[in-house]
Amino acid sequence: MNKVKTTSFTSIPEILSANAKDAYDLQKHFKEYEEVLREYVQRFTHQQSSSLSREDYEKVCKALDYLIIHTDYHADMPLKWNLYQGTLQIDQDRKKIESIVKDCQQMKFLFRFKEISDLFHIDLAQILKSWHEDNAWLYYGYTICDITVPLVDGLPVFLDMYGAKGTDFVLYYLERFLKEMKFCQLFEFEIDKFCRSYKSLRNIELESLNLNLFTLFFQQAFSHFIVSHTKSILLTQKDIHDLKQKLPSIDLTQAFFCFIKDFDTDLQTYFSLFQDDLLENYRQNLSHLIIENEFEEDVWNIKEYGANIDMDTIMEQFQWLPVEEIPASIQEMDMGIYDVFDLMDSLYLTKEEYQKLFHAFGKEDCMVMERMLIKAYGIMDIQDMDIEKPWIESLLTFIKASH
Repeated sequence: MNKVKTTSFTSIPEILSANAKDAYDLQKHFKEYEEVLREYVQRFTHQQSSSLSREDYEKVCKALDYLIIHTDYHADMPLKWNLYQGTLQIDQDRKKIESIVKDCQQMKFLFRFKEISDLFHIDLAQILKSWHEDNAWLYYGYTICDITVPLVDGLPVFLDMYGAKGTDFVLYYLERFLKEMKFCQLFEFEIDKFCRSYKSLRNIELESLNLNLFTLFFQQAFSHFIVSHTKSILLTQKDIHDLKQKLPSIDLTQAFFCFIKDFDTDLQTYFSLFQDDLLENYRQNLSHLIIENEFEEDVWNIKEYGANIDMDTIMEQFQWLPVEEIPASIQEMDMGIYDVFDLMDSLYLTKEEYQKLFHAFGKEDCMVMERMLIKAYGIMDIQDMDIEKPWIESLLTFIKASH
């Protein structure tokens, strides 16, 4: 049987031209191709017409091209037989896709994230439905919806995905998506707490963002691994302090291989494939790690701004208060944390007075102030602040002396 690989071809005419024995053989095969086209055109129109617009005609041709490139072309067999073999292969790929979708649906934690939930319940649902319709062969070669949830190397809409289209693209994407989510699943029981810390620090719900969870969780877990040789996406302020101490002497490439060595072969291979991207991204985003909120929100009744606060009047009143009485007055006025920061910016105290003030606040409230400053400026550590303010320097001195 004369069998030819079709991977180097993009259309049926190319395959027929490349495999014809002579001009007569080419003419015979093209005549057969025209007959097959007429049959598929009638299937396209549900036997209502044998003519199509140019756009629809090209759609039929491309659909048949997609079928033929999914099988080895047998020149001594009818074209319809070859197309049928391509359809069988695509059916196998479609079944793999549906199996992966079911595997992902078992990962219940995924569906708290809106974009991922929409991917499965809306986009993939519509794509899979199109592949089960009467003229499913028309849709195998493209997707009727965009897939917008990013993988580690970015948004699929901006990537060629190695030239993959239709069922090829969806299978390729989902195989990679499943690998990434199997890694994320390792931290399934930490995700709820992590999401709360993310919202506390970034003032937005992680579940509403279209981020690549694989990259985000790697950032966290790799940092935890460097500090403690265990994997967790939950980081404390102490972890960040220890990380800063260790990073200058760490060979990140060596640490990376130690980090992935316990994973199964497929996941190790996947991590290795994107090692350079992951480590470069890690170096660039160290200041964006998510730190656990060590204090419950009812400590010091944390809110951003108080109601009916006239800062000009308050600042004038506080200029004449003994520093030891300032914390109690703040409580009485029901000020928000950012009102307090504005007040602190307006006070002009000596180092000794600042220390008396923070002693009156107490260690716990001062640590809450530190955490809220980190949140307000979107930094990993208060030491990363470029803004020089005497009260912040004194606050840090007090906290450090309190440990």
